[in-house]
Amino acid sequence: MGQHITNESRPGDTDNQLLQKIADSGASAPADSAAIVAAITGGDATLTAAVQAGDAALVTAVNLGTVAITGGDAALVTAVNLGTVATQTNRTVGGLTSLVELDLTVTAELYAAGDSVGGKLTLANALRVASGTAILDSIHVLDRSNSKAGLAILIFSADPGAATITDGAAFVASTDDVKVVAIVPLAATDYTTVNAKAYATLKTLGIVVKASAASTSLFAAIVCVGAPTFVSTTDVHVKFGFLQD
Repeated sequence: MGQHITNESRPGDTDNQLLQKIADSGASAPADSAAIVAAITGGDATLTAAVQAGDAALVTAVNLGTVAITGGDAALVTAVNLGTVATQTNRTVGGLTSLVELDLTVTAELYAAGDSVGGKLTLANALRVASGTAILDSIHVLDRSNSKAGLAILIFSADPGAATITDGAAFVASTDDVKVVAIVPLAATDYTTVNAKAYATLKTLGIVVKASAASTSLFAAIVCVGAPTFVSTTDVHVKFGFLQD
């Protein structure tokens, strides 16, 4: 028969002393204790599995309870003595996306080159955290009038209150030119016509953007390069895709 643990815990034992007794027991310890030994000595992956499973024996051994096990807090780091990398709380450090969709209100008439389309646009929650950063990854434009207008799309880090961004009127950046963090050209040749509607998708743009104010929003202006004529006030729909930090 295998040897069982004889170093029984005592009320005065610290977490590290208790864990050392478990580790000293060797591989022939009872199944539940052996699992703890494996978790302690096996490295990050094994420990992570034991912690995520909420192993009752591990909870008892380190005497931390459910909150510490699931939270990966400092007490658990100290008890298992494996460092912060193995046991720190899971944190979101990227890999999130945001798709901001806007139905523009345009004017059913001829636009001149340099006119704004749809007025000032608010890209709400483009960023994950206030004053945060993201990568502008894609822009998709639907033109229901199939006019295939060449456009310049400007992204602002904060509200361009000093600029003139009025639908159907000439765009004037004024002193808000310094708030522009990206400008993306959309050419007439970028569109594809399907069912008498024009679609354009600009992808893998890879432009880093940041909000200069304590906000998760960015702002945008769309300026005509050509001279389109929209048939209806609901002809233009735009989507902005962000990879959030």
